[in-house]
Amino acid sequence: MLATLSLKQRMYLQFFLAVLPLAVVFGYQMLSTNNLPEKVDRLLSVYDLTLRASTEFKNFLNGVADAVDTGTLSDKSMRSLADSATLTTALLASSPSQNIKDVSIVLEKIQAAVAAKNSIETLMPLREDIHFVDSALITEGVILKTQLFTIVSD
Repeated sequence: MLATLSLKQRMYLQFFLAVLPLAVVFGYQMLSTNNLPEKVDRLLSVYDLTLRASTEFKNFLNGVADAVDTGTLSDKSMRSLADSATLTTALLASSPSQNIKDVSIVLEKIQAAVAAKNSIETLMPLREDIHFVDSALITEGVILKTQLFTIVSD
């Protein structure tokens, strides 16, 4: 048997039922975006590492272009290659992916070859590896930028 509610009780119940869905939606939204700043900060730091590694590798490539004229790589180009490898290792530690793992392996190969003999003749057989690293770092940057845009726009 249903008990009849007084007018005052019915008003409270109707108000509660009207506000409940809105409160649930707000609560869900608050909980789902609670860690958004941490996600964005982490992704921004990984994106920054990628951009820095790509920039250092571009500096190395500029040194390779100069090495065509001089026959040897400059110390600045060697440092840029080492910095790029260090940043890629840090990138691999903070955001492991197969692409970055492959880049890290190829960078070690390039470093070892250049450390053994610092000449343009050493670099010529490594053209495909050098191109791979350059394009892979650019691709990784585009992927991270897309992920960042997706997180922020959602």
